[in-house]
Amino acid sequence: MHSLHFCVVIPIYKANPLDDELFSIKTTVEKMPGIPVFFVAPKKLDISAYASFPSIGILRFPDRYFKNLYGYNRLMLSLSFYRRFRNYKYILIVQPDALILRDKAYLDELLDGNDYDYWGAPWKDKIALNNINFFLYRKWLQNFNFLLSFFKKKDLICEVGNGGLSLRNISKTVALLKSKFLAKTLWGANEDAFFSYFGQENKVGFTLAPVGLANRFSWEGLLHDNLHYEDLSFGLHNWRTYFPDIMRYWETLSVTPNFFHKPYVYKIGDTVSFCTEGFNATPYMLSGFYDTGKAGSWTVDDSAELLFRIGGHKEGNTIHAEIVLSDVWSGCKAVLIYINGAFLALRPVFGKTITFDFRCESSVLLLRLVMLNPFTPSSLELGSQRLRLGICIKSLRFTEEDLYIYGAGKIGRSVLRQMRSLCMEPAACLVADTTRNPSSLVGVPVMGIQDIDIMNARVVVAVGRKLWDEVRTALTDKGFTKVELYTDFFSRIQC
Repeated sequence: MHSLHFCVVIPIYKANPLDDELFSIKTTVEKMPGIPVFFVAPKKLDISAYASFPSIGILRFPDRYFKNLYGYNRLMLSLSFYRRFRNYKYILIVQPDALILRDKAYLDELLDGNDYDYWGAPWKDKIALNNINFFLYRKWLQNFNFLLSFFKKKDLICEVGNGGLSLRNISKTVALLKSKFLAKTLWGANEDAFFSYFGQENKVGFTLAPVGLANRFSWEGLLHDNLHYEDLSFGLHNWRTYFPDIMRYWETLSVTPNFFHKPYVYKIGDTVSFCTEGFNATPYMLSGFYDTGKAGSWTVDDSAELLFRIGGHKEGNTIHAEIVLSDVWSGCKAVLIYINGAFLALRPVFGKTITFDFRCESSVLLLRLVMLNPFTPSSLELGSQRLRLGICIKSLRFTEEDLYIYGAGKIGRSVLRQMRSLCMEPAACLVADTTRNPSSLVGVPVMGIQDIDIMNARVVVAVGRKLWDEVRTALTDKGFTKVELYTDFFSRIQC
């Protein structure tokens, strides 16, 4: 759709718009770069609150069209309105309670070869209308109900569509309104119902987008769970009613495939509790969880997703994850771990803890856990529900720390091998004297303790127990605060 044949119209009537409405307007401008955008406003409206949008033109109409819904419907059925845009082929109407999700390229692709004259979100409930239904909204016409019945035609099922976010062909709309002059003059209800009905009952070639295509253009209704970006329409209408969390979930799409979940900020080191005292996991749950209300949250079926924004995280740093399982858990022996859509590792489950290390190249973290053998425990009372459950998570905690092994000998090699079996990769092996040790140990660099940043360092000491006290003292004297013997380390994370 060529930009010269296309403009955006945003009807406004409030001198003090809501933040949500300003957000919608801002998003419209951002998603439609280079496209003419116009405010349609009452003649007497003070628009100083919209001063942050200098690129948007202003078209004034009589105040009577903005006093109530009836007035707005009359505006949308008036020839004078559409004639103001006669230099364009289409207008895209974006009311302030609508939200554009996609860009112009998506709209161009959608319209390519689909030259329909009216696009709007399909209504959730189909509407059966006839040519006199909405005349009866005019009280004075109700006295002529019997007479009007002689002119009644058969009902038509109307599905497309909502006018709050709609695309309209100017010339075809003008032709339709001219051909239905009496009907549009007497019409007493919403203007989009007029187009939905007479879009099917006209002789001027005015056409409605079919339901399948209209669903790709706009939605007005509750979304199904686990909605992914590929499923998204061009935009939403009445998003504060049907999509109340959309602003919280707003996020760029390069990291997470699930558009409607903007990550809550997670502070490194905080513990996220799942259905236990201090329960605070809900904001991070993306999909695949069943809350018991008791000792934790079960992962449902074979996978579950959590989404975080890591506050203050330095991208590229190593993050250590520790997931503690509930005491009621049993059964699952291994978990596949994915970070931001990429496979990390197959992690065996030991006791009540799952640990793994990874490097996060973004401030957004999408964690997906895939259970290899989900099951339904008979001990958990689920009533009539039949859920395949994987693991019952009690808490989760991320720490931003670089993991080091102290020692590059046989014990160090053994510790490295065991760490890797647990999806943990040390940053380096530390030694007191680099000249007496190899430069690397099975792919891990060997470094002197003076060569690293001790602030975020956790050191696992891989020496015999007889040397433990001596090494611990030497490291703490150097300023290291997180130091533990390898046997204690593995005992802790495999408890």
